[in-house]
This record gives sequence, C-alpha cells and structure tokens, in this order.
Amino acid sequence: MTIRIAQAEAMRLASCSGELFAAVYGRPNLVIGVERAGTALTARFATAAGADQSVLIRQQRRSTQGNTGRARRLLARMLPALARRLYKRMLFKPAVRVSRQLQRRLPIVLDDDNRSHLATRMDRQRPQLIVIVDDAIDSGGTVQAILNTLGELSPQSRVAVFTLTTTAGNRVTAHQLNLFADLVDYQEGDLGNLADDYRSEAAWQATRPRPVENPGKRLIYLDLNDTLVPNADGVAARCLRSLLWSRGNLFALGRLASQGRQGQWLHAVDAAWRRLSPALRKQFVDRLARELASEMRWSLAAVCRAPRVQAKLVTAAPAYYREAVEQALGIDVLVAGTPATRAALIADDVQQTSQDSTVTSTLILGRRLGQGLEAMPNVVTAPLGPDDATGLQTLLAAKAWWQSARGGTRKSPAEAGLESSTPLSPLSCSGNAPSQAGQARS
Repeated sequence: MTIRIAQAEAMRLASCSGELFAAVYGRPNLVIGVERAGTALTARFATAAGADQSVLIRQQRRSTQGNTGRARRLLARMLPALARRLYKRMLFKPAVRVSRQLQRRLPIVLDDDNRSHLATRMDRQRPQLIVIVDDAIDSGGTVQAILNTLGELSPQSRVAVFTLTTTAGNRVTAHQLNLFADLVDYQEGDLGNLADDYRSEAAWQATRPRPVENPGKRLIYLDLNDTLVPNADGVAARCLRSLLWSRGNLFALGRLASQGRQGQWLHAVDAAWRRLSPALRKQFVDRLARELASEMRWSLAAVCRAPRVQAKLVTAAPAYYREAVEQALGIDVLVAGTPATRAALIADDVQQTSQDSTVTSTLILGRRLGQGLEAMPNVVTAPLGPDDATGLQTLLAAKAWWQSARGGTRKSPAEAGLESSTPLSPLSCSGNAPSQAGQARS
C-alpha cells in the first residue's frame, strides 16, 4: 500500500512535528538533515522546533556509487512510471529486508568529511539534544551510521530521529518519530526536487530568533490494547503459547487453546499465568515485555518517554501486564476494571496532578478511555486514528494538548510560496481528529 500526499502537506507535517518535538522534548541544540530528500523537511522541522543550529550531510549509499549507481540511475530513466510503481509495491520491501541483513555484516560508515562536519557543529563538552531528519527510513543504514558517529563524538547526548515514514517498519532508536509506516509518494514528485530551494534554510547556525517555549509538563493517559499496542491481548497469548510449548506443557497448552476458541483469551492467559511457577512467571513477563516493546506504536511510545511528558497507562488488563509494560516502557500503570471505574480513577488522578503548577495540559487517548471526561478543564480527549500505525498523526491532531504560546518565526520565500499555492488537508496540524483528506492510498 502506498500513501500519496502533496509536497506542501509533507512540509506542513514536518513543521507541526517540529513544534510537537520542542513541546515534549525541548528545543534541539542541533538538527542533522540527510541530503537531498531530507533537506526541505530539515528546514521546516528545525525552524519550527526552534533549534540552535542545523547541518546537512550527504552520505551516498554503496548502491548509488560508481558503476552500480550509474546503472541504477539509467534504469530508473528507462523504466516507465508504471513499472517503477509495480517495483515499489511488490519488490521494494523485500529488497529493503535483504539490504538490512547485508548492512548487519557490512554497516554503513560516515566518511571523514561528514564526521568532521558534524564534529565542528557539536559542543562536545556538555550533553546535547540532537535530531536526525530524513524523508524515510528504509533499511535504516544511513540513520544508524549517523547515530553511531554521534555516539562516538558525544555519548552523553540524547539523539532522536524524525522521518515522515519508515517504509518497512524498521526502528533504529527508542526516540523515533514517524508519521507513516508505509511507502509514501508525493504528488508533485520527489522531495529531493525541493532541496535547492531549502538548502540555505536547512543549514544555518545560531543567527535567527527562536520561538518562545513553554517548558511545562504534559500529562497523557492512554489505553493498552488497541492504543499503545494494536493487539496486546494477542501478543500475551502468543508469548504464553510459546513458553508452554518450549516447556512441553501440552495439557496447559490445550486448555489455553480451548478457552481461546471460546473468545476468552484474556481470561485464559490470566488463569494460565497464575498457575505458573514464579520462575516461569518471570520468563513470561520478560518475554511479554520484549514483544510489547516491538509491537508498540513507536512514535506514541517515544512521546511517552519524552522528558516533558508524564505518561500513565490505564487498563483493565490482568496484573502481569503491569510488570511487563513498566519493564518495556518505564511508565506507570493504573489498573481499573469497569469503564466507570477507569473514568473515576483518571478524574481523581488528574485533579491530584493538576495541583502541580508545572502541569500545563492533559491528554486522554483511547477509544473508550475519555468517555465522560470531555468537560474537564485543560483536558483533551482523542481516539486513535483508524489508520494511524505509529500514533504521531493522532498526537499532532491533539494540538490543544501540546501547543504552547510561541512567537512567530521567519518564513522563507519557498515556504511562503508552497503555503499560498497549495491547499492543505485537515491532517496538517489541525485541532480536529486525524483525517485522511489529502491522502490517497494505492
């Protein structure tokens, strides 16, 4: 499946993501953009986030260098557009997986020029907040090479990654923000075509005024199943089946399968977990924590980990989830059985935490979690968008939760031209629920 959006929409989403990032992480000290497709996005993200400075690097993949690169470019010119679309739809993701396997054996390494370029822009005497920006993560080799270099140059710094999409679901860091988890095509052509217009905006040092920021704490309450994790109950059942099979406990496995066929997976897993020995319980919780971490909506999880966010998970799930979620994500878990009990629990907790003068706003995220709480002051309720694979679209739409009073920033002629010439969809940083207007899936 391919998502089609306008270039102007991509630019607006990068700006909104930069604002959100500054609200929950703080202003970046340095934004690193990957040429060329990431150039325009870097300009928008860095300006909106109020970054101290930004820098562009150009790291060619081995497949784009020398005779191999020339052959690829010639083939791209010769192949008709339909053939290229078929390649993307049918072969691109398998090719990415193969490339990722090869890079584990022969990883990409930044060349000396790029390393020197980064070193001159970094303050290596103190921790910094750094963001890497690109249009997409495919195999993740280029972004990983930058992460490795930053780890050598400034191991005490915190590094996050922002891209519009991760085409094959690859995650390179816990602090990774992506809007989509599929192939993205741009209606007017590749984002690299905007690079020349945005290069001066995307590579600058601390010379421009930065917007005013609100460093307050933002609260977020969210559900586990179908919100933080698309199918947490299925993940728990799979982990328990795997554990029981590895121990040869066929009787317990059969009983679990029988109850599961009756639609009682949650009850069945809970009952089977209670019958496990303490050692097996620990194995199950450890395995479940790893699986939940890999299945989470990673952009939502990254925001929950952000330093200016206090996240709490509210669930009716059994006790084993509490330990697994806290181990996987490091956030508090509140357990309440019925919807009415959950609403009362959240309301009481919001009232207690709102007494803290640093708390600026509260978001209640989940299809059923916010029922009956919409009228509370400074509380935003939002269901997760149906097509929001990463969670970031929903967070951007909850603008009243994260947006602070900010000063204006200067726009380049390229930005002004795009905004005046192209209509933008409601998904673009609106205060409404996420919309798929302006997107087409093929």
